[in-house]
Amino acid sequence: MSDTEHVWDKHETLFHYTNQAGLLGILNSNDLWASSYKFLNDREEVVFFKKVLRNSLLPFFERNLRNKRDLDEMQSALLRLHGYSNLASQQADEFIDVLYKTTFQPQGGRKELVHPFFVSFCSHSDSYEKKNGLLSQWRGYGSDGGFAIEFDVKELSRQIQESVATYERAVSFFCDVFYCDTDNSLPSLNENIECIVDTAEALIRGRENPFEKSYGPFVTAATRTKHIGFREELEFRVVIAPILQDGPFSELGEGYSKFKKIYVREGKDGLIPYIKLLEEIPDPLPIRRVIVGPCRQQQQNYDAVSFALEGAKIEVTLSETPYVG
Repeated sequence: MSDTEHVWDKHETLFHYTNQAGLLGILNSNDLWASSYKFLNDREEVVFFKKVLRNSLLPFFERNLRNKRDLDEMQSALLRLHGYSNLASQQADEFIDVLYKTTFQPQGGRKELVHPFFVSFCSHSDSYEKKNGLLSQWRGYGSDGGFAIEFDVKELSRQIQESVATYERAVSFFCDVFYCDTDNSLPSLNENIECIVDTAEALIRGRENPFEKSYGPFVTAATRTKHIGFREELEFRVVIAPILQDGPFSELGEGYSKFKKIYVREGKDGLIPYIKLLEEIPDPLPIRRVIVGPCRQQQQNYDAVSFALEGAKIEVTLSETPYVG
């Protein structure tokens, strides 16, 4: 699984927040379910990076126009009417649309090139949050209450690495999320964006297969970038994009044969595609603790979870954050 540094170098443990059904699913299946990016609560997932990328690409397209001497009649007319900035903006938008469509949308009756699945975790640097969980997460679960499952990161990473090695995938990583707004650059993504700019240049120069080397850096950047409004979560996420049967990769003659099964489950607002992250691994999930979130029936939830984990070496604690219902 690709990553530039080990997650456990930053955090010994991470927290996965879930509801009652999610907790029971994890405990009963000894697995984590990674949901399709198209079915997450944040509808801007993956798409938000469009705005960040656009601001990074505009200087390139404007510089290219200013240096270009063989503009066609339409481009010359647009330049006279709107100027370099507006034409560069149009070209950047068109390029980004092509990049997203060829990567994340089905083409010609085939499945999409890349379809990411996510599992999200929160990292807590504050001692109170480490002990009691994050208030904004608890609020999301309302009167029924939520649960924070604390995982040993090093062991979880090992299990994920062993699992993804058993099937073909286009992208896989376990990393922290980058937070930004659309008006600021993101130094952490400079290398990824430079690769995408190189692709834009190759496309302009008419080179063959300009997207071949950029889809990995592009998908990584698109799936790691979130709006700065979410930064309180300090999210780490597992992102897996398995090679899809009947997708473009499976038709390249590369010998792909080990496909990851995609399941469908019932969700709050409809059906949700997902993959079982660790179904190939028999080892028990490295759960250290379960925090029972604030709610009306917090003590009952605590008692029930304690019974469910009887005999397991997993601590169960009550969040001291008060419930306001």
